[in-house]
Amino acid sequence: MNADQIKDLMAKSLLYVDFGENPGRDKMLRESVSQDCCIISGRNGSSAFYEDLMIPDDYKFNFSEKEIPAIITKIKGVLDKYSDHISQFSTYKNMVLNEEIAFENKLKEIFVK
Repeated sequence: MNADQIKDLMAKSLLYVDFGENPGRDKMLRESVSQDCCIISGRNGSSAFYEDLMIPDDYKFNFSEKEIPAIITKIKGVLDKYSDHISQFSTYKNMVLNEEIAFENKLKEIFVK
């Protein structure tokens, strides 16, 4: 899939689930929240840190076989009552949507005297 196809699919979706390694700030997580997807994530790599994935802890799981029932329950809960969950992602969405402005401001702090 190309970037436009991913964006279009996420714009139609309610939930993005990612138990990958996330070695750094993950583009797919940022794209999903910018398209108003709720997120269920593992606690791998940068996802373990609130500063990198600013979502409530009850949407993050240590993926293991014994956690599967809780993960399924959370998935069903989000899909059944999306409108009750999406507000939990506003902090992360706002951070993602303002990353470019924040980056430009940091550059100005460093280079503009």
